[in-house]
Amino acid sequence: EAWQNKGVPTKPCFVGLNRAFATPSVARGRSPRAALLLVLLTGFLVTACVESLQIFLPNRTANVSDMIANTLGAAAGLVCFRAWQGRQALSRLARARLVPRNIAVVFGVYSFLVLFLVWALMRGMLPGGWDTTYRLALGNEVTKDRPWQGTVENLLVLDRAVDEAGAAQLLAGAMPLALNDSVVAEYPLQGKTGLQDQRRGLPDLVSQTTEMPEFRPNGVALEKGSWLATESSVRPLADRINTSRQFTVAITAETLDLTQTGPARIVTVSKDPFHRNLTLGQAGTALALRWRSPLTGENGTTPELQFPGVFSSFEPQRVVITCDGIRARLYTIGGKADQSVFLGPEVGFAAVLRESSYWPVKAGRSAFWQSALLLSALIFLPLGLLLGTSVAVAERRRNPASLIVGGLFLPVLLLEGFIAWHRSCGLRLEMI
Repeated sequence: EAWQNKGVPTKPCFVGLNRAFATPSVARGRSPRAALLLVLLTGFLVTACVESLQIFLPNRTANVSDMIANTLGAAAGLVCFRAWQGRQALSRLARARLVPRNIAVVFGVYSFLVLFLVWALMRGMLPGGWDTTYRLALGNEVTKDRPWQGTVENLLVLDRAVDEAGAAQLLAGAMPLALNDSVVAEYPLQGKTGLQDQRRGLPDLVSQTTEMPEFRPNGVALEKGSWLATESSVRPLADRINTSRQFTVAITAETLDLTQTGPARIVTVSKDPFHRNLTLGQAGTALALRWRSPLTGENGTTPELQFPGVFSSFEPQRVVITCDGIRARLYTIGGKADQSVFLGPEVGFAAVLRESSYWPVKAGRSAFWQSALLLSALIFLPLGLLLGTSVAVAERRRNPASLIVGGLFLPVLLLEGFIAWHRSCGLRLEMI
């Protein structure tokens, strides 16, 4: 619980370990098949009981992944229990089977499975699966329960990510020629005609109150309950993002309250507070970003990225936020440095552990170090066990050091090299 309070992703891994070493005792003296069935049944029933009780606890939910992980943890405990019982036979078997050729095959197969897992975790962070029935809203959630107080101007949405040079031009209010065909929507938000998409692809924004909001030189004022939304869905936006798997949003926002949380919705494409395609909001002085992907979930909250310091004053802020599934970047002007988050496999792994729970994470290099450490441990512990067994078998041979070099450094370099190639980035020395 202390680890969870500090944000360490302990569910469902460590919970499953509790069952892993307690449950096999019920399998003593039974056949392997009967023991496995009994352990799986016992682990499932105990987990179902614990998960059901969480219904009565505040801020806790029952998760299917917990039940699966804990049940498999009980099965893992049975394997460890049986291995300990037959450790002498296993030692003889290892000495007979762990010849160099077999070790190479096991390492090859395991490395392939690890690379596939890492690829799937990274692929799962790509924007996609956007619902085509959701509407676009400014200044509130479409269910009217996440109001934001401020002024917005010049909303621009693109179906591709932009680089630093492109972001600089968008911040200056210019449209790079190379990005012109990527613009999905452009709402100037100056006067009544500014509520129309200048590209004619999305529906007009309409006041959701009885009075038209006030238009000011710095945009439309969304305060005193006023907010805007499209009357129909923004299907073209969802279709184009589902195809490109990238997006960029540029907007000028001026907050009237530095303490707004929720996050208070500045721009959202959603159905309600728990189902969305994309949301930019204010969480205190931070700009919050949610986007839907296979792993971030229907609410885009695993994780919700928060870029600190954007709303540290009442001055208008021109921001460009872009995501290509490799990095999520924020560009601002006014002396603030841009911020970025590398969406490596540890982010996808953390999203799997967190499922659909609300999980705000402040942007920075160390945002996901806990899940990176845990993922590395889960990947390399089996290789380490195999390596240790292989060294023990080869201790009477001339050069067991070759097993250490090949077993440790080559898989590490292979994994980080694959991530660097797939993400078009340099090798991460801290991960190596």
